[in-house]
Amino acid sequence: MIVFVDNEHPSGYEQPWAETLMANRVRITYMLEDMSGHECHLVRWNRVTPELLRELDARAIFISGNSAQPDDYEPDQQAGLRAAIASMEWPTFGVCGGHQLLGQVFDVPVDPIGDLEDG
Repeated sequence: MIVFVDNEHPSGYEQPWAETLMANRVRITYMLEDMSGHECHLVRWNRVTPELLRELDARAIFISGNSAQPDDYEPDQQAGLRAAIASMEWPTFGVCGGHQLLGQVFDVPVDPIGDLEDG
């Protein structure tokens, strides 16, 4: 089982693009199943715990991006997901905000990229 973590803050689902965002989450869930040959289960970020991942017999974690700022998330609501990442029991892949979360868990500074130089 692959666990696809929907890392979108609730404020993201109040945006005009919320329906498209949810449709993309479902599409990615199916794509992960098709590419891996394993069942994929979509779980919201605030429900993930190491215990849930063990119960689901997770083989890997895939964490989505998000449109909220890292400070918008309540630390206690992220505790389970952060514990799962820190345990390193499962191969874990993050995209955009999911990748930033991986960095934060391992004390890597996360900053906006800022302006890029030409070229």
